[in-house]
Parts: sequence; structure tokens; C-alpha cells
Amino acid sequence: MAGTENTPRRSNGNIDWEEVYNLYVEDIIHRQIAPNTGRGLMYILKSKGILVKADYNQLIVHLRDWRKDGRIRWNQIADGSGRGIINDFTDYRSPDEFFGARIYSLKNGGDIYRRILNEDWRWYGQKKYVEFWLEKHAISGTVAALVGNRYVRVGFNRGNVGWGFMHENCERLKNELYTTDENGNEIRREILIRYLGDNDKQGNHMDHEIRAQLEFFGMLRRVNFERIALTDEQVEAYGLPPNFEGKEGYEVDALNAYKPDEFANLINENIEPHFDKDVHNRILEQEEFQAETIDARIRSKVKFLDEDDLG
Repeated sequence: MAGTENTPRRSNGNIDWEEVYNLYVEDIIHRQIAPNTGRGLMYILKSKGILVKADYNQLIVHLRDWRKDGRIRWNQIADGSGRGIINDFTDYRSPDEFFGARIYSLKNGGDIYRRILNEDWRWYGQKKYVEFWLEKHAISGTVAALVGNRYVRVGFNRGNVGWGFMHENCERLKNELYTTDENGNEIRREILIRYLGDNDKQGNHMDHEIRAQLEFFGMLRRVNFERIALTDEQVEAYGLPPNFEGKEGYEVDALNAYKPDEFANLINENIEPHFDKDVHNRILEQEEFQAETIDARIRSKVKFLDEDDLG
């Protein structure tokens, strides 16, 4: 039986899963910012008073079936992390395709450079630098979607950062400590790490673990590490429910499910104040970064290539 008094039911009293899909799931899928996990969808349906924690396994079964029959596309549900291809490689290209791509890059080098400068390298020259670190893979797609075209890195640790993973993070962050300002001067900038994790025993312990790892790798006093969710204040202010599986504590997934607008605002308010658009625009206006300047430098380099240069 399970469900609630608001749950669509068949004549025999069992949950009418077809109606659950037609009345709720289809709309949730259509409106989602990024693919939710089955767990995320459970939180949303629970927040609407349609399902209870005892319905979770059946929801997962029906999500699988709705994907198999084509009603939900395979990429509309996030299956979680821990899967991938090892030693992946590019597909074959004919010589003409291979050389054509390189020639295109040379012919359009100026435009390509400016696009990357406005995207991947968007934080070049900024006095501050922001990253989001997450405990849960379940919210990583949503956070990445909310970040949008502002090119802020989003990492997740799945509840166990791992010393090797933290070492990689710290080595990357060392490269972000300094940048060149719009006047060509090297500047030290503030690195802001904004963390979102569960508010439970393990989740709160992760804060201490991360700080200990940052300290070991010499980065704790060089970065500004702050938990922005899930906090006691957020749980109380938004009336968030405890873990639906009956465990003690509260999951950060619930904030996204129950208060999506507030969740989006939380991400935005930890990006916008730290990015100086005027500085970015002045960098884009500099002569050395103009497409014509870069194209001229490319032509100069290519013009003088000889057989020795080509190996």
C-alpha cells in the first residue's frame, strides 16, 4: 500500500504508478534544471506528499521501466557516479579530417583564443576564484547547470575525499593562487571553496577531514573554505525533513528538492559578488587579446616553419 492520502491509487488500493507518472513524474522531468537521480526524484515526490520512504524501491523500478519504454530518455535520469571507461581514446579520423581540423585551428586561431578566454579562462585576471565542492554526486548535475556559463569548477567526493584526490585538488589550486591583472602585474588572489554536504554525523565529519587534508598539503591558510549547505539554520528555516531512509540527520539533496529557488539563489550568491565583469571586459579589450593580433602572430610563426621545425 504505502503512499499517502494524496497518492493516486487503483481500485484495489495499490499505488497507481501510471497516474504518478502522468500527474507528477512527467512534469518533474520536464521542469528539472539538470537530470535528477532516483534519490532526488524521491525527495521531490516526498516533498509533494505523494510518496513516502517505503515507496523508494518501487519508484526506482518504475523509473527503469519508464526509461525502457521510452517515456523518459536515458539521459534524463542521473545514474550516479562510479562508472566510466578506462583508457578511453578518440575515434579514427582520415588524414584529410585530421589535417583539416588543425588547419581550421590555425586559420581561426584568434577567434578560438578569444572564445576560450571568455569561457574556460574566464577567471583570468580576477582577484577572487571560486569552486564548489560537493559531498553528493546526486546534486552535481544541478549545481553544474546552475553555474551555467560562468565557468566555475564543481567537484564531488561521494562522502570520502580521498588523499590522492585532495592532492590533485591542491596542486590545481596552487596554479590558481596567482594571476595577472589587467595592467600586466602578477597578483595574489583569494580562493573561495564553497562546500555543500549532508548535515549528519558523517557529513559534518567531512568538513574536519577536508580541513585536515588542506592543512597537510599546505593549503588551509591559502584558501577560504566554507560550508554553505546543509546547515542547522537552513534545516530550521525551511523545515527540511530528515533522511527519508530513516538515518539520523539531513541530506543536502532535500534542500534542492524542497526549496529549489533558494538552492539556486545559494549558488548564485556565491558566484556573482566575486566576479568583476568590468575587469573581464577590460581584459577582452586589450590589444594582445584581439583576434587580429593573435592571427598575425600565428601567420608569423607558420610562415617561417621549415623542415627542421617540423621534425
